[in-house]
Amino acid sequence: MVSGNRLRGLILAMLSILTLVASQARLSTAQQAPRETIDGDPQAWKEVVNAYANLTRAGSFRVLKSGSGGRNAHMWEVVRNPIRLHLVVAETGQELIAVGSQTALGPGRWICASSSNLAAFAIGQLIYRYTPVLPPLGDRLPSLSTLQRDIVIARQADVTIGGEKTSVYKYSVRLPSENIRERLFVLENGLPRRVEVLDSVENTIETVDFQDYGAAIVITMPVCQ
Repeated sequence: MVSGNRLRGLILAMLSILTLVASQARLSTAQQAPRETIDGDPQAWKEVVNAYANLTRAGSFRVLKSGSGGRNAHMWEVVRNPIRLHLVVAETGQELIAVGSQTALGPGRWICASSSNLAAFAIGQLIYRYTPVLPPLGDRLPSLSTLQRDIVIARQADVTIGGEKTSVYKYSVRLPSENIRERLFVLENGLPRRVEVLDSVENTIETVDFQDYGAAIVITMPVCQ
């Protein structure tokens, strides 16, 4: 077993490489109701907010993420009550498993430690990477009570993904430190199906698929070295 601090450092390094740790400004957007302007369809923005809220309540799901051209692909499995997490990085074969307070980094010779709330923290980072509107699942972060958020949102034509009809929303959220541009695909049951992260000229630079909601996902701790 290694120290919780060492394992936390390894995991944070992995999350950083995967660009899952969002900026402080973005994470703080929902701690208090920010001042905001909405250019476009306010009801559409409410539907976006509701979709991400539904994601935080989902009991289990899988996430497949890839960058442009399929680069930096990885898969998450998430289970709640109790919180369990499994991350697989396709390019390196690295895996992260978190079950309750126990966390392991592998495979092969698994590096394990006890680190309270790490699974909740990691899941919070996963969801927050694609969510400019929700509080984290783990510890609350400092507020930015004077935050100004400028939103531009429009509905787009419905799209069928894997045989499932989705409503499509394209939006940008301008914060003091960045301008978030995304396209969200929402299933008829109100859950997110896909997020496309867009660059400044609206090319897709990252695709994130949410699927297998409610699946019987089994995540167990490996034998630790």
